Amino acid sequence: MALPPGQRAVPKLPVFTVVPPAGLPEPGKYRVWVRGRVERPLSLTLAELLPRAEVVHDFHCVTGWSRERVRWEGIPLAEVLEEAGPLPDARWLLAFAFGAYSAAIPLDEALRPGVLLATRLEGRPIPAPYGGPVRLVVPHLYGWKSVKWLMGIKVLERYEPGYWEARGYHPRGDPWKEERYG
Repeated sequence: MALPPGQRAVPKLPVFTVVPPAGLPEPGKYRVWVRGRVERPLSLTLAELLPRAEVVHDFHCVTGWSRERVRWEGIPLAEVLEEAGPLPDARWLLAFAFGAYSAAIPLDEALRPGVLLATRLEGRPIPAPYGGPVRLVVPHLYGWKSVKWLMGIKVLERYEPGYWEARGYHPRGDPWKEERYG
């Protein structure tokens, strides 16, 4: 399978963390919220995030490595957002991790097939170093958009930079277009 320009295949999915999680709740108290420009704000427990979909997709890091055919299981983000009901002016979302990390994602990219609130990686619960128990997976964009230790999603009418976007990274991050930096 062909890789995007500037990428090289690696045999194992590396662990790459810039901002470690802070205040990660116990599994029984873990919740993921959706709020902002929505009709119905949500607060979902781990029990409500049982996998209903599987995605096998290459995972690309902006630093140049790619892991081919990574298998994630979770709930399609499009289903969660449909339940929340984005308002007509909604155009972006900001995904937040437990800790000081966030990532901006255009709403149209977040609604694409394959974007998941993932709870399983390669058939097992996602290990904490890889972002478990819940990780946003946006497989068609660079990995910094796939927020580990997902705490919540704020739906926005206009762009607000996340952690890396505020440091010069591209607002969208398409690896096939090498959208590494803004």
